[in-house]
Amino acid sequence: MTAASTATKLLEDNRTVVGGKDDSGARIAVLPTVPTGKTFVAQKADRTTDATGTEQAASSTVPAYISSADVEFVTVPLDFATTAPDGSSKYVRKQFFKSVIGDPSTGKWCYVNKYGWPLMADGTKAVSVAAAAVAGAPGTVVPLTAAGEAVTNYVQPGPIPGQYQVSERQQGYAPYIGWTVKQVAQNGV
Repeated sequence: MTAASTATKLLEDNRTVVGGKDDSGARIAVLPTVPTGKTFVAQKADRTTDATGTEQAASSTVPAYISSADVEFVTVPLDFATTAPDGSSKYVRKQFFKSVIGDPSTGKWCYVNKYGWPLMADGTKAVSVAAAAVAGAPGTVVPLTAAGEAVTNYVQPGPIPGQYQVSERQQGYAPYIGWTVKQVAQNGV
């Protein structure tokens, strides 16, 4: 079995990260809940150096995965590029800042970091609300070009952004470990 066929078996799994080995003994990290077309970052034990191998994007038939002997951690990035129909990001937290100059009823929507500080389009701290990227009404949105310090508003599909450790022991778990319970009505109840 190849890394791809091993990953395919985990397509419907809803755990954030599943680590294991394919039949040839190659180490594999699979992120079954990463949305189609998206990848993740795989790192060595030092948590800063990229693991050897290429992160494979998720598709409708194969989840996102990497086959690498030295992968120890995977990082799920904030999906800052996915936008709502009005052009704003539906996955990045934003906050409304009231204007203190002129009419106080006016203000500006800005993307923010975990401290509520407004951000520039590249995700770095803005020097002021006026300098921050606009995250407002349709037609006025300045999309983020990089996540930077942006934080999720927790409606992102797939796994919550963060860094996760990979272990071969995860592959040996019973298939239902970590699955979501689904309530089914029976006998009209």
